[in-house]
Amino acid sequence: MKNEQSASGINQEPPFSFDPRDLTRWDPVLRWMLGTKYHVVIWGFLISLAFNLVRTALAWADGFLTTAGPVVGFLNDYSTYSNFIFGWVIFSYYVWLPRGFAEVFNGLVANGVFCQGRDEDLPVVSREMAHLPGVDQRLRAARDTFRSPWLVVITAVVFVGVFLMLGNTYGQMGNGIWYTAGRFSQIMAQIWGAVLISALAVLICGFGTVIRHLRRIFRELTLGLRPAHIDGVGGLSPLGRFAVKLVYVISIVGIMLLAITPYTRGLALHHELRYTLSPELVLAGVAYFFLSPVLFFLVLGTASNAMRETKNRVLTIVCDRIDQEYTTGLDAARDNSSGELKKHMDNLEAAQLLYKTTQDFPVWPFDPSSLRKFTTSYFAPLATGLVVEVVLRLMEISE
Repeated sequence: MKNEQSASGINQEPPFSFDPRDLTRWDPVLRWMLGTKYHVVIWGFLISLAFNLVRTALAWADGFLTTAGPVVGFLNDYSTYSNFIFGWVIFSYYVWLPRGFAEVFNGLVANGVFCQGRDEDLPVVSREMAHLPGVDQRLRAARDTFRSPWLVVITAVVFVGVFLMLGNTYGQMGNGIWYTAGRFSQIMAQIWGAVLISALAVLICGFGTVIRHLRRIFRELTLGLRPAHIDGVGGLSPLGRFAVKLVYVISIVGIMLLAITPYTRGLALHHELRYTLSPELVLAGVAYFFLSPVLFFLVLGTASNAMRETKNRVLTIVCDRIDQEYTTGLDAARDNSSGELKKHMDNLEAAQLLYKTTQDFPVWPFDPSSLRKFTTSYFAPLATGLVVEVVLRLMEISE
């Protein structure tokens, strides 16, 4: 028999909760990986290793495993190793994505950050494992978006587009390096690049899905005030952690595009580690330095608005109470009613303490450490490029 709703209107049925494997409808291999005990970093390493072993075998079959005459060999190409690390990171995030998707939504609900209803007077936080129907509805909508065929279509379009673009780019580079000189090596290099960018596209779509549904949830539901929550940000720490991981992904891409690729491009074109820019790399750099902070604060902005609105609403309630106690206290003083005056003064003191406690409530869902992580990650591509340049110059001086 179906559970009936309580008089308070809360759905007493088991709350909806994300299972990461439910988000892998179109990737049975990823679903299987999430069901194992191995960490996502291990799976990312194994996926990158498998691809690069194939690249190694094909470079050997083409006769370019090592440098042969004017052609830079596979093992002598510095981008071989940076690509392996880059793939390791991207594939680790790809395996982590369904789990991170579930963690942010399940974490917010488990921390009880949403109210039981839109009370005009005071937002009351639910202490039970019951959910508002609106929360469950939004969670299911987010899951269904992630499981829809559009993700497969986008991934396929990105894969084909990148594969063809790389084929055209490599064809114009000449035969100075193994992945342009060898027939099989070039095809595998195109596949490798297309797979990497496709995995990155899935990450971008996944993060975008989370952002879109989080914004809807915070716009449509009332945020409960929890100033004493252990995380120090009213129970919204899962959102801050999610935003930082989003910036990590962007910064890793930035390091690859702005600090590593220009040098490996110089090696392919000029046979030396020279910082070589191209129009697409300049465009990528501009996009990185603009989009990284925008995306970080976009994730947090809607929650910040909800936190500020809730805080102001509660402060208004407390201020009204302070005004009431102060006025009635004055009346008691005029009437020389010491008993009534003491009662109202005690109430006024308690209300002022409540006001101070509410005033200290944060309005951004991250702590100082999250902001430091964002700043460090944001400037990581620039710092990495400077370090590489300094090392190269020192090597030139020592020769």
